[in-house]
Amino acid sequence: MRIDLLMMSRLGFADGGRETWLNTFIGELGRRNRKCEISFFSLRAEKDNVLSDNEDRYPHLLGDRIEIDCPPGRIPIPVKFWFGFVKKFLFRKTKADYLLAVGGLNEAIAVACSRLRLFYNPKRIIWLRTVYSKEKGYRLNSFTRRLVIKLEVFVIRHFFDGVIANGEDTAAFYRAYGIDCTVIHNAVDLERWKQQIPVAPTNNKVRIAFIGRLSQVKGIEAFLKSIDIALSKTQKDQLEFHVVGDGPYRNMVQMAAENGSLYFHGAMPNQSVPEFLKKIDCCVALTYSKDLMGGGGVSNALIEQMASEKIIVAWRNEIFCRVLSDDSCFFIDQDDVEALAETYCQVAIDREGAKVKAQQAKAVSENYSIRTHVDKFFAFLNEIK
Repeated sequence: MRIDLLMMSRLGFADGGRETWLNTFIGELGRRNRKCEISFFSLRAEKDNVLSDNEDRYPHLLGDRIEIDCPPGRIPIPVKFWFGFVKKFLFRKTKADYLLAVGGLNEAIAVACSRLRLFYNPKRIIWLRTVYSKEKGYRLNSFTRRLVIKLEVFVIRHFFDGVIANGEDTAAFYRAYGIDCTVIHNAVDLERWKQQIPVAPTNNKVRIAFIGRLSQVKGIEAFLKSIDIALSKTQKDQLEFHVVGDGPYRNMVQMAAENGSLYFHGAMPNQSVPEFLKKIDCCVALTYSKDLMGGGGVSNALIEQMASEKIIVAWRNEIFCRVLSDDSCFFIDQDDVEALAETYCQVAIDREGAKVKAQQAKAVSENYSIRTHVDKFFAFLNEIK
């Protein structure tokens, strides 16, 4: 079986959830010696990337690496990527059984353009990792957003043989537009995250972390506001805040770090996160789910934190309510930063009670095994042959 996988990414270890997923996915395929070969279309990759990490270990699995140059300029990078992919794809000699787009609208348009190559018709699949119009919706006016949704729905309906969604919330959005989706939840290598011995704090503080892209949709702005409120309370000497990630709010986070409100660690390769989590007690999950803003599917980072038995504080929205419950996390109404800050203080006062929720979250994480994830993927391929 040959698969051409398309992802508009530089495939860096610290780039985000898709890259982390890809590294874990390849590792599981390699360990189980699945009889398939995967070739990759991507942006020109960083020197140290998730494919180079696996090339020596699984040479039987990894096929061609086809990189598309998209230097910054007046033409948007997605447009360069579409045309660059078509050029590479039209003259590619090797034929695959499946063409798999991982991401959202940008990858979907690129695959739609692949139809320009005549007399070659692999099964085309899109693995939706986000709801594009919600993730970008807060930047668009209502007319543009409706136009984007129509374009996305048209492309997915007419140019793909199969659609996978990374979570029930993602699937529900597209099903409302008549698109049939198979849900394969995000997953992690559970054993890697469960085998951790926590490092006790030297100052007896509760260590709280935000791990993710530093963008509004991920909730970094709300997190920063909640820190200011929490540090103004009497329990401030019991709390310590950490931020891991990169993105548009980087400067704001750096300013907070310089003011002594938090510790900023920048972007962190996923291989380093287990060691980091040993020194963390509590993690926040603040991705929004609104009509004009929101992510899609439960994130790999959240599953990793659950498997590592961390106390979870999350927005009460459709993303997290499909995974967690009041028994396994502290739920907060979206945008209620006052309640968010109060919860940190509550955790500091009753740590043992909070740890009971963390133990339950760890038990829930068993549903997100990478082994089951891979089995479901190949079952899906067999169904659309």
